[in-house]
Amino acid sequence: MEGKLEQLGYGYQGKLESLRKKEFSRLDTATGDHKRTYLDHAGATLYGEAQLAASMKQLCANTYANPHSQGRESQRTTKAVDDARQRVLKHLNTDASKFSVIFTANATSALKLLGECFPWSSSSEFCYTLDNHNSVLGIREYAKQHRALVRVIDDEHPSETLATFLPKRGIAPLEPRSPKTGQQERQTYNLFAFPGESNFSGKKLEMDLVHQVSSGALPKQWKERKAGSGCADSKKSHWLVCVDAAKFCATGRLDLQQFPADFVALSLYKIIGYPTGLGALVVRNEVGNLLQKRYFGGGTVEASISDADFWRERKDLSERLEDGTVNFLDICSIRHGFDLLDTLGGIERVSEHVGVLAAYLFAELSALTHPNGKKVCVIYGFPEALKGETKAELLQRVVRSGRHGSIVSFNVQDSKGEWVGYSTVERLANVFGIQIRTGCFCNPGACQKYLNLSKETVRSNLEAGHVCWDQNDIINMQPTGAVRVSLGYMTTKTEVDRFISFLGINFVEEKKVACNLMSASRTTGEAVGIISKVILYPVKSCAGMEVSKWSLSRTGLLYDRNWAIVNARGVALTMKRVPKMSLIQPRLDLKRGILTLNFEGMQPLEIPINEGDSLVNVKTDKKQQLRETRICSSKCETKIESANDADRWLQEVLGQPCSLVRMRAPRQTKSRKREMRANRHEKEPPAKAELSFANEGQFLLVSEASVKSVADRMIKLREAACDMTEIDTHMDYRRYRPNFVVTGLPVFHEDSWTRIKVKSQQKSTHATNMDVIGPCVRCQMVDVDPISGDRKSKLLRTLATFRKSNNQIIFGVLLQLHSEAGNQHDGRFSEISVEDKIFPTVAQSEDEK
Repeated sequence: MEGKLEQLGYGYQGKLESLRKKEFSRLDTATGDHKRTYLDHAGATLYGEAQLAASMKQLCANTYANPHSQGRESQRTTKAVDDARQRVLKHLNTDASKFSVIFTANATSALKLLGECFPWSSSSEFCYTLDNHNSVLGIREYAKQHRALVRVIDDEHPSETLATFLPKRGIAPLEPRSPKTGQQERQTYNLFAFPGESNFSGKKLEMDLVHQVSSGALPKQWKERKAGSGCADSKKSHWLVCVDAAKFCATGRLDLQQFPADFVALSLYKIIGYPTGLGALVVRNEVGNLLQKRYFGGGTVEASISDADFWRERKDLSERLEDGTVNFLDICSIRHGFDLLDTLGGIERVSEHVGVLAAYLFAELSALTHPNGKKVCVIYGFPEALKGETKAELLQRVVRSGRHGSIVSFNVQDSKGEWVGYSTVERLANVFGIQIRTGCFCNPGACQKYLNLSKETVRSNLEAGHVCWDQNDIINMQPTGAVRVSLGYMTTKTEVDRFISFLGINFVEEKKVACNLMSASRTTGEAVGIISKVILYPVKSCAGMEVSKWSLSRTGLLYDRNWAIVNARGVALTMKRVPKMSLIQPRLDLKRGILTLNFEGMQPLEIPINEGDSLVNVKTDKKQQLRETRICSSKCETKIESANDADRWLQEVLGQPCSLVRMRAPRQTKSRKREMRANRHEKEPPAKAELSFANEGQFLLVSEASVKSVADRMIKLREAACDMTEIDTHMDYRRYRPNFVVTGLPVFHEDSWTRIKVKSQQKSTHATNMDVIGPCVRCQMVDVDPISGDRKSKLLRTLATFRKSNNQIIFGVLLQLHSEAGNQHDGRFSEISVEDKIFPTVAQSEDEK
């Protein structure tokens, strides 16, 4: 297959292998947790090693000064910046006689600059395609300020207007100027914006739109204005074109000689990887004088007077629009990135390479099916396979069309046609060392279009709590975003195959009937378990404290996860992000009323646990040391523990500014597990419960038999692969951070429980009733060695091979008290002790119902 791909343009005529070895060896030689498959090039592509070396050599060999000074070093800087402008224009097949380059922080800043400086008037119109980045949509706010009409059109059918809106209020516009003389004149200027390539689907738009709009060959509907909108004489109305080329130019050639757009927005790090934080607005010189600024800053004026309303802008377009000193050291470095692309034959060969790979990925994903014939992937923006068409034929048809770039976006569905959330796919991909992106990619129009989301649905989802970048991937059985794979100039077929294999392993259902985790471990008769360990975690994500017996409270075990460590922004740190937290050992001394934090090589830190400290009134007085803390996407008010310089102690241990905070009031959160049980039509789904800083359940229970089963499986898998180089150590219950460890039960028997009764062995009349709210969904925290703090284990990947339910990796069960009053004796909460017996209630199987 690779040979056929090479015939279509893959691999730069055999140069790809040497490119990977020389420039990107870090991708192929990394091992363990550092071995990654990078498929997020639309977010940011990667930089080559020689590119960085050349940049550093240049900076070390030369001195560069502020270009606004006049010395030799400043002249060197000015020349380097001018050379960089020429290199950008060369990439677009044009030169400085026709276009100017204004450097910005990114493509978004370039589009913002255009919106600020465009000569809007109440007769103007801003038109853009539905499939556009938020950064283009944001321009409409400038247009609306000047009472310009805003029109949204269908990108596949430009004559179809999807929406128009005209604001009621606006600000006084600047009088438009002649692009030739710069003198003010009565003209109307309109702006049409479209992306060269959709950053959602990778579909390329017809660049001939540049000619159509510029020549005035507009759809009839565009020329019609609402009554009273201030329509100008059509002879004095001019359309200008903006191409958002942030994605398109990353792997494609925008030829400005053939398609001379008036404005082009670029993101340079998407093209060459380094430096980041650098973009450009490319402006056709003939329209440059139209751009007007209300603000002037350093370097943009010829003269200004402090005590008079007078200033005169510079005549050079770049100098006039680049506020202050440009990022000249980074700008000096961009030529080395373009040099690297030239060694491959230029951007045309890059376009061929990624186009073939994307078509190959599309063809392979199109062929993925479940045993019942249901497609695994619903792919957006690509053509449907024709009847009887082979994968090879489909691949060639897509390549020849030239309509698709380097992106393949899709959603996954199971054999029943139900959606698998994109966040589930991303989490599992991360476990398998694959970097992708999910969501709507800041392109709401494409998201609405491909996912069939109405305006009302988007607003409803927002009211339900869904915002950009969150994990609410399915609402009302409808996806809110997608999975995006984006390829770069150094991406290989091996990496694409690795991703295809990942989908097949994790989301293609096996031919055998899927294992029902809720009933597979059922046994006859009454199973009785015995609690072998009771563990609490006073500080969230730190080491556990094993006890022989412990009191319950309204939120679980007394003082369990009552404290948390937060960063400077008030976000709780977790062991998943900071594995070193597992080495902090909290200990509670209830008689002395002290919480002690221990860490090897440090003096113990003692914190009073006097209840009165957590009951202060909520005020804004800083002396009370209150702060808002974010725990698992929810906000709560906490008290900062400042005794004995806790902040300093923690910073020395963890190497970053942080504080120890204490819960002031229980949280009440909406549990996804509770919803899952409700969706299974339980007669009495568990009620909402009060939580400490625990994620979802008041308690977590695992069984010794299940823990041992997973450990044995890992050993067998390593032996089968003849890979014993990295033996996972400490594969015991501590990996799962349970509150209760139970012995005496069959493997995974806990999967079938709906509730349990814990009978005290010390007081035979006392019993504690708990509801099972669902399985515990696992993340990479289980890969952290609780003894060393290392994260090299493949435990989560092993669990993913056989412990999945609803496409979530699960292990152990989450519990909550059945009722607060029912678990108190003589007005006090019960105790849970080692040797207490557990009597589970098992869910009925389908045959028994």
